Amino acid sequence: MNFTLAPECNDLAPDFDALVDLVSEKYQDERPAPIDEDEPNLDDVMAWKVINQIERDPKSLKAQHVISLNNTKWFPEMFTASMFKATSPPSLTYEDMVFMLMQSCPSDVPGEGEMKFSKTKAGKPVVFVPEKALASLKQNWNSRDGPSGIVKRMFSSLPWADTWMKMALGDSKRVSRLASKKVSKENKVTLLRIFHPFRPPTYKDSYPIRVGDGYVYNFRPTDWLPDIAGNWLGGHRHHVVLSAEDKKAIEMLPWFDSWLDRLRILRERKRCREDTQIEPYYAVPHGELYEGVMGDIMSSDGEDEDCVLPDSQPLK
Repeated sequence: MNFTLAPECNDLAPDFDALVDLVSEKYQDERPAPIDEDEPNLDDVMAWKVINQIERDPKSLKAQHVISLNNTKWFPEMFTASMFKATSPPSLTYEDMVFMLMQSCPSDVPGEGEMKFSKTKAGKPVVFVPEKALASLKQNWNSRDGPSGIVKRMFSSLPWADTWMKMALGDSKRVSRLASKKVSKENKVTLLRIFHPFRPPTYKDSYPIRVGDGYVYNFRPTDWLPDIAGNWLGGHRHHVVLSAEDKKAIEMLPWFDSWLDRLRILRERKRCREDTQIEPYYAVPHGELYEGVMGDIMSSDGEDEDCVLPDSQPLK
């Protein structure tokens, strides 16, 4: 295992060099035993001064200390873990993650549990865990708030990216379908009432829900509302039939009437255009909603009008 040696530091006890020598010579195979309060072993007490210093401030060790202690079997893993805890990582963007993947893993897929000392694109040093970065990319790859097209192209330039995407993203879709089946429509009604008791959801709202070992269901209210709209409006999107009790629970939400009125107007406009073959055009600010050729109403990512509740125009 490779280490980046810490800069020299003077915040150590005067006898710390001798304590490090004691630990590296006497505790080659395993860490010192916990101190027995009734009959403390003097060497263990001295050794724990070193361990406590490492856990408290691993950056305080001098290069010579790291080299000496690295000869033991237990120090490398402990030191890496302590450095990871001591480093307060910045909030990483997807661009940062991909940038560090390109720097740290230019030719091969990173190994499981691998840690690397790296820097963000802005130059801030961090302890980077490629496995976690890949997990985040996998979970949010197709999310509206996920990596941008530019970042995806950056990632795709890695020689191992295509193989990883075929395996990881294909598996992600399968797991997502399985997770979705574990959440009943009654559960979704409850989730809607929990997360949106006062305000309507927008396309940005998304809630990962753990539904069992290895399964996470990403509840997106604006993807689900079109599937239940037919309970009140009828029509071709009547995919999910709600019980009278669930319908009443949703109707009690303060934003329900405004949402339904808007959806009814949008559907009526679409029907009128289809009947008259008129091709109107207008745009809601920020591009959340468009009407255009052939009477299609599309959101910015290709969903139809039922799926969009522009947050630029909140419902009353």
